[in-house]
Amino acid sequence: MKTHNLKLTILWLALAPCLSLWGQADMRKGVTIIAEKVGVTTFHGPDGKPLPAADVEKNDVLPLGSTIQTGANGRVVLLFSNGTVATLQANGKLMVKNFVQEAFKAGAEKMADLQEEPSESSMDLNLDFGNFVVGTKKLKKASTMNIAMPVGTAGIRGTQFQVAQQPGGGPMALDVTESTVAFTPKGAAAPTPVGPNRGLDIGVGGIPTARPISPAAARNVNTANAGAFALTADVSLGEVSAKMEEAAPAESEPGEAEETEPE
Repeated sequence: MKTHNLKLTILWLALAPCLSLWGQADMRKGVTIIAEKVGVTTFHGPDGKPLPAADVEKNDVLPLGSTIQTGANGRVVLLFSNGTVATLQANGKLMVKNFVQEAFKAGAEKMADLQEEPSESSMDLNLDFGNFVVGTKKLKKASTMNIAMPVGTAGIRGTQFQVAQQPGGGPMALDVTESTVAFTPKGAAAPTPVGPNRGLDIGVGGIPTARPISPAAARNVNTANAGAFALTADVSLGEVSAKMEEAAPAESEPGEAEETEPE
């Protein structure tokens, strides 16, 4: 009897890692593609060192953890592999902190054909300062997208909007043209929903103030997103999927041991 129980225990230990992965999505690195860069722009890798100029041209993939900074006349348009487009406008600083996405197979279908992201994803961005305009496809139910700023965090489900964060943790303005953004001020227990054609200001004291959308911000959102979607319309999902496959080997396989220095 003891021998039988021992065999069952050994079998369970052997199968446990496989069973723990049962039903889980094949998540891997999502990719962040440079769709356009204009004027003074700088890119730093996750180690804080400048990325080589040859590696930050149009259609290049940024390493996860990269930081983008734009000068007075700078602009960077990004295409994420889930179909989201984003524009960091002049005098801004943004880090792509985390981005994972379920693997997907695709052929000739283009970004312009997408109404919904091709697979589940999870994205975390850090906006230190600047104007940041975002246009997403509809996100899947289990997907998440968050933009952290000094004054709070914006949670997105599929929308078009702009956040304008002043340097040094100063005031922030959020303007939404489509769908809803859930903004959680720093230290708050619950988010404040900001619906279509509405805005939210966070002042120096950190208190949120609801308001109608700024007409100037609404024009900027529409113009920036129209340009970003036009730039990326002809990018095929097959090309994006291939870029994800290229990035995948950089991740350790489950159960792969890390190399250690001999003592």
